[in-house]
Amino acid sequence: IRYVKPKWVGITTICVLVSVCSLWTYQRNSVWASEESLWRDCIKKSPMKARVNNNYGNVLMQRGNYKDAMEYYYKALETENSRGLYMVHGNLGIAMFKQGRFDDALKHFSKGLKLVPNDVILHLSIGDLFVETGRMEEAIGHYAEVLRIDDENINANIKLANVFEKREDYERTIFHCSEIIRINSTNGIKDAKPYIKIGEIYSLQGEYPKAIEQYYNALNIDSGSLEAHFNLGNLFFKEGNINKVVFHLQEAIRIDESNVKSHHNLGVALATIGRLDEAIKEFMESIELEPEYEDAYYHLAIVLIKQGRLTEAIDNLQETIRINSDHIDAQQNLKIIMDQKCKIDNCINNAFDTLRHDQNNPFLYKRIGDLFSSIGEFDKATDYYTKALSIRSDYQEAIHGLAAVHSIIGNYEEALLYLDQIKEINPSNPEVYYNIACVYAKKNDDDEAVRWLKMAVEKGFDNFDLLDKDNDLEEIRNTSYYKELINKRR
Repeated sequence: IRYVKPKWVGITTICVLVSVCSLWTYQRNSVWASEESLWRDCIKKSPMKARVNNNYGNVLMQRGNYKDAMEYYYKALETENSRGLYMVHGNLGIAMFKQGRFDDALKHFSKGLKLVPNDVILHLSIGDLFVETGRMEEAIGHYAEVLRIDDENINANIKLANVFEKREDYERTIFHCSEIIRINSTNGIKDAKPYIKIGEIYSLQGEYPKAIEQYYNALNIDSGSLEAHFNLGNLFFKEGNINKVVFHLQEAIRIDESNVKSHHNLGVALATIGRLDEAIKEFMESIELEPEYEDAYYHLAIVLIKQGRLTEAIDNLQETIRINSDHIDAQQNLKIIMDQKCKIDNCINNAFDTLRHDQNNPFLYKRIGDLFSSIGEFDKATDYYTKALSIRSDYQEAIHGLAAVHSIIGNYEEALLYLDQIKEINPSNPEVYYNIACVYAKKNDDDEAVRWLKMAVEKGFDNFDLLDKDNDLEEIRNTSYYKELINKRR
């Protein structure tokens, strides 16, 4: 009998070993270019040989042609002597299992087992059948019998770990995963997945340090493990270590750019530390990959609200509710934002009424620009700030409005140009230096951000409450200058 070790099977629903179909194949002395053509030719030459019928049946089963495979297995049964009969019964059982004929499959597995009681493949197959039909205790019995026959059997340990986790018997799940690790180590095999599975169990039990240790063990074996990086990102989020969350989720995305949840969870982490523009990109990437992903729409809406982009936030909250009409948080936030936008729309209409009677008033244009900016209609805001400046070119508040809009939408160079205009008009204003520092921080240019923040403080900037809470400065919070500045204040 040729025995092939399967790859790790996940804790999710266990299927019968695909490789079993090739396990009861008679040995042959040479390797052929096409297994199917070999056995088809043999069938023509020796249609009554059991070995030929059995092995051609295996070829058909590997192609998913179970009914035709069974025909050749039955022929093999008719001509097989007692030496190989159990193998043919096993293959017939697999073909029937694949077609959902569980009772018939069990009969043939049992016939094979009666002939060879210690055959591990038959025990594993019967165990798989019992798992599929919900007879877990009987499945455990057959997997345990495999370990009695061969206490180093990886397959049985994998399957027992799967069954015990489904039953929430985590102690025995960890035991069998540990056995897999021990056996692999003895045989010089490196496999990260049992470590990941133990990490998942510890995570379910709230033992995060132990889970983290297991995931790092997995990464020591396979640094490109998507599961390990993804799970570490989620665990570090629970522990509040956002920098490590960002690192591991970025690694997960590097490994698989199409992983929707990695993009989404990275967006949540970035939003938590105020890196809103980056968070928006990750949420939008999630939506592009999975257009019906309600959490991505909802969290994108929350970030847009933080940026004052109410119109876009409303659109995304409505999409969330379209996908899930029972999303309570989205419904509540939509009502609040709609009410807020309605009030702003009324203010805009009132400003327009006033503007009709005073069309050369730069303050009115700037006011309308502010109102449009507050609901995220930045194109209109830009138009009205520009109209204000066409009447009064040195109107600092209007220039600042343009800088703020460009900073929000990520046009940092444009924002810096407008802030530089304010600096030229009023070089002693510490707020403009502070705002320039914020833009550089959002650009991830730490050195320039710190340099301009120093100048702001030298010019008299002393709003340390803002300094402590401003999400725009998140990028430089770990710099020595920022820490020293905050510590002095405290």
